[in-house]
Amino acid sequence: MSNIFDFAYKANNRNVALLRAHYAEGKYQGSGKGLLLVLLLVLLAIGGLFVWAAWTLGAALWHWGESVQW
Repeated sequence: MSNIFDFAYKANNRNVALLRAHYAEGKYQGSGKGLLLVLLLVLLAIGGLFVWAAWTLGAALWHWGESVQW
């Protein structure tokens, strides 16, 4: 089990070193605002779908409850 964590730690250190070198060389471009905006819009769309589904299910259950003789 120790080997898995050791591998992950070493891989993470290599990735951080690569990112720092890439940034130090001036190859960094952009801020990621576009990606965050797209992610926010996707999450809002998914949230809207959940609200719509809950509303539709609630309405169907409400109508079913009215039609059933308790």
